[in-house]
Formats: sequence, structure tokens, C-alpha cells
Amino acid sequence: VLPIEDSRRSIFGTLSDAVDIQAFGGGTGFNFSEIRPKGSRIVPTGGIASGPISFMKIYDLSIGEVIAQGGTRQGANMAILNYDHPDISRFINAKVKEGILTNFNLSAGVTEEFIDKAINGKDYELKHPKWLQSGKVNAKEIFDNIINNAWATGDPGMIFLDRIERNNPTPHIGKMVSTNPCGEQPLL
Repeated sequence: VLPIEDSRRSIFGTLSDAVDIQAFGGGTGFNFSEIRPKGSRIVPTGGIASGPISFMKIYDLSIGEVIAQGGTRQGANMAILNYDHPDISRFINAKVKEGILTNFNLSAGVTEEFIDKAINGKDYELKHPKWLQSGKVNAKEIFDNIINNAWATGDPGMIFLDRIERNNPTPHIGKMVSTNPCGEQPLL
């Protein structure tokens, strides 16, 4: 699992590290939730952010298509986006069109609170760590969309971030934010 922060230096530095790991046969996991939502203003440049999905596509091409592990197979990756990220619907639907993000497994990062809201049909706030909240969505609708796409395409899965954090043996070092490509090993 490699960290990604909301800056070009971090995004492409992590990509460089992932390329090295993949070149030697390893797989990589990422949580893209720190990346600002699509359409957010980029103050220093005056531009508009392209959002986490655009960077996932760059990663997919770079460490999937370009770096073939051991010359025999393309890289394996896990991408996680937290359920309250403003681009969660884009993430859930990212693989509806065949041939997109083919070297990634996707998992929505959820919590027990999200599941409770889904069961009860309640709304919740979309937010980003560095940006203002950007509206409400219905948890049941988001959950149903996850389930429908998981049935139709195999993605996304769900990872219970609060549960894996409860079992984190090293919370003093950092939070568990992602998993290896197949989802069975949560990591810092």
C-alpha cells in the first residue's frame, strides 16, 4: 500500500514507486480519497481538478499496460475511495464501460455507520478532507449502486475501514487505509 496525497508531487511520486514495485513482480494498493474531487478549483494555478478517477486511469496505463510483471503479466492494483468522497458515484460506476481500469480491483471504503444509514435509507454528507462538504446523497442509493455494479461487473467491492482499523496492531504508526490488490491484507 502506497500513500497518495493531494498534490502532483505526491501523486506522481507514488506512481514512480508503484512502477518500481510492479517491475519486480509486486502488486500495489492505494486509497485515492485524499485527491480533491473533480471540478474543484486549484487555487495556485487557477485550474480545475480532474479528480481521482483521472489519476487512476494514469496509474492503470502506467503500471498495468506499460510495466508487465516479469514480462508475463500486467500489474495488479487495488483502488479504494471512501464512501463520503464527492466522487464516490463516479468511482462506483468507473468500470461499467468494459475496458476501463482493467488492472484495478475497486473497493468502496465504507463504515458501519454507512451501512446503518443504508439500511435506514438516510442521507449523508459528501466531503473531502481539505474541501467543504459538497452535498448529500442517500446511503441506500449508493449502497444499491455498489451492489448492482458488483453483480454486473465484479467491481466495486466494499472494505470496512472502521473494522480493519479496530484490529490495527500499530495505530501509533498510522491508519489502515487500503489493502493489497486482492483485498485480503489491510495495510498502513
